Amino acid sequence: LFCDFKDFAVYRFRRKGSFAKKFFVTTSLVAGAVGSAVAYAYYDPISRTKFEEKVPYGKDLFDYVDNTKDNIMRSVNYVTLFYLFYDNSVLENIASAKLEASLKAAIMSAESRVKMATEAKLLTIAAINEHAELLKNAVSSTKKADWDAVSRAVEKADKASREDLAEENEARNYLDSVRKIINEGKRSNVTRYNPLLINAVETVNKLDEQLDELKLAVRKTRDESRRINHFQDLIKRSRRVYADELKDLLPGLDGKVKDASLTEDDLNMLVAHAHLKVTQLRQQLADQQVVEEENIAKAVEEQRLLDNSHAKEELDLELKRLKDQLDVDYERRLVAKRREWEEEAEEHLRNVASAHSEHLEQVVRTQKQLCDIEQKQKVIEEAVGAERKWNSEQILNAQQKLEGIEVALNSRLAADIEHRRSKQFWIACQNLVASVVYGKKAGLTPEERRNPLLNELNVIKDSSVGDEYVQNVIRAFSEEIIHDGVYPEQDLRTRFSHVYKMARRVAKIDENGGGLMQYLTSYLQSAITFDVPRNYSFSFFESLDKIDPDVLDNYEILSRTKYFVDKGDLTSAVRVAQLLKGEPGRLARDWIRDTRVHLEARFLVDLLLAHAAVLNITTTYHVS
Repeated sequence: LFCDFKDFAVYRFRRKGSFAKKFFVTTSLVAGAVGSAVAYAYYDPISRTKFEEKVPYGKDLFDYVDNTKDNIMRSVNYVTLFYLFYDNSVLENIASAKLEASLKAAIMSAESRVKMATEAKLLTIAAINEHAELLKNAVSSTKKADWDAVSRAVEKADKASREDLAEENEARNYLDSVRKIINEGKRSNVTRYNPLLINAVETVNKLDEQLDELKLAVRKTRDESRRINHFQDLIKRSRRVYADELKDLLPGLDGKVKDASLTEDDLNMLVAHAHLKVTQLRQQLADQQVVEEENIAKAVEEQRLLDNSHAKEELDLELKRLKDQLDVDYERRLVAKRREWEEEAEEHLRNVASAHSEHLEQVVRTQKQLCDIEQKQKVIEEAVGAERKWNSEQILNAQQKLEGIEVALNSRLAADIEHRRSKQFWIACQNLVASVVYGKKAGLTPEERRNPLLNELNVIKDSSVGDEYVQNVIRAFSEEIIHDGVYPEQDLRTRFSHVYKMARRVAKIDENGGGLMQYLTSYLQSAITFDVPRNYSFSFFESLDKIDPDVLDNYEILSRTKYFVDKGDLTSAVRVAQLLKGEPGRLARDWIRDTRVHLEARFLVDLLLAHAAVLNITTTYHVS
């Protein structure tokens, strides 16, 4: 084609005649002369000044050339040029070596600072424990209480606390420095996939977790010591009050003077005051015993809140540790996948380069053949027709593959939707199990912890539309379970402890009741008898532990029921408790009924959960 165009141009140029030839030559000479003059004037200042004065718009022309040159020079990225003319592997090795050196140095410094912070915190814990021990000895000692040692221990603990806080802050600053280096390495395209970054992140997370755990240990130790300090304040206040009373009684008595002599009247007054003080203390003791249960309950509640706070902090630390570990594992898998993808890409590029080289050779041979047979139009038309046919076949094959991919994607979409529905159904069943087993955890009383199952069942019903099995199981729930809920398992076990105590006291009372003497006799017998721990079979119908209801008494039945309740086998416990007779049977009637309702709900929930597991497995294997 190029040859044809060249021949055509020469032919047309010759047809124009001498006028066209003269015009072309003249124009070329003028353009060359003007270009040479402009180029010489651009590099020679004197010629440039004359050119700007004599030629119109000459100065504008040179200004445009200068601006264009500056823009081109500013747009050049010398870093890019360096990367183009330098081997990328060498640059990556240099950057990786620099990053690894800085990371290793920073990690060693951080580990050293964390070790120092750990030692400081251990010293703080030891100082707090030492202060607590000295305080206990000083409080328990009546004659030789070394309160100066207690004060020194307090100062030592405060000093150690300040030092360990400073060491902790310094260690965390070093860890932040390591994180800064890690982030800089990740932002760089050359070092972002260096394996040492993942190991460094894991090391920093472990050091951070170590500091958090020691910080929590110091807090626990300080909380335990705080109660002893409170006891010390009470003792000091009581001694100060007693000293003030003695000072008011005997103004001339100086308690700091040893071997002070007292008159008989002073001794009588002290004895009378001591008797009066003992009487007052006895009265206070009687009053204190009245409110003892409230104080104990308050102390237990404070300890429970403190334990909950510590447990929550430990849980937060564990969650943070798991999250950091998951992030590290994700980065590690990402690096491994990237390495695998790079190898595949390199292999693919080699194949493409080889195919491209072969294609270029084929194109060169084809062009040579076309130049050889450019006069043979028939052969060219046949080649064009064959190429068009091949392209049509390729397009048809690609269209068929595209249609197959579309069908597969639609099928996969439907399977994914079904799999997502099975997941939602399984999660709803798990929430239903939690409502039945644990109830409302925020409730303070058993009635408040009963959680109605209406919302959970509605969620399950909505997520399993068209599943007749699930609808039938939901319809099997009673109205009481749906709207009122069931008692949690722990409340039923706690409630049985009370029923067990009351039933043992009236175990000798039959269905006809009894008089006061019979109740007293039954109570005394339950008080002097003990329930010896024994092992019973978990299955009510096992041949090794068959029972005769006519032979067993209420004590034996209560013992078996308590054994099954302690083992968590409420089903066997209800079966045995139904054998109670007389007053114990009447006392356990409500507990048996509530436990049956709980077991009924638990059985239905287990059916739904098993069905959800089957659906989940089915959809998972179908999707995969």
